[in-house]
Amino acid sequence: GGRVCPVRTGNVSQGTVCPEGYVCAEGTTPDSQTSTKCYDGFFCNFATTPETVYESLCLAGFYCGELTTYSNRYKFRCPGGFYCPTGTGFKKDLNRLLMQDSVFIDQGSFYLVQKLAQYCVRQRMMEIQKEVMAMQANLETAGLPPMEMREVESYLDVWYKEF
Repeated sequence: GGRVCPVRTGNVSQGTVCPEGYVCAEGTTPDSQTSTKCYDGFFCNFATTPETVYESLCLAGFYCGELTTYSNRYKFRCPGGFYCPTGTGFKKDLNRLLMQDSVFIDQGSFYLVQKLAQYCVRQRMMEIQKEVMAMQANLETAGLPPMEMREVESYLDVWYKEF
């Protein structure tokens, strides 16, 4: 494996090494030597076989698309705002331009964060409503008139300034 042999020779000495960026199994010929591209998330040196390709995971902090060669394994640095652990393949989102000081998160994570934020806002809103109800009860206990509606609304409007 890892060599390209001319058809019907049976002589490995007449073969050539599998090119960088490709995977060559047993029986690879000059016509088929570029038919199996190096896999997404890996880099391939010369003479890479289906057995050895998994030893060359893309390095942490970089990404490797199909056809990434050993000599180009440091070429595609993970863009700012993205996280590229060992074995990161190319994703279209890596080309996305981010605003300064922002981080890209996928849609599923965005919805999860949005739900968590809504939960926190609702919890804070309920706390403020309970505080207002307690103030109203204290005023009533003291024999004083309840707060006017605009005063209650001003307390309830505080929650969004905190977020």
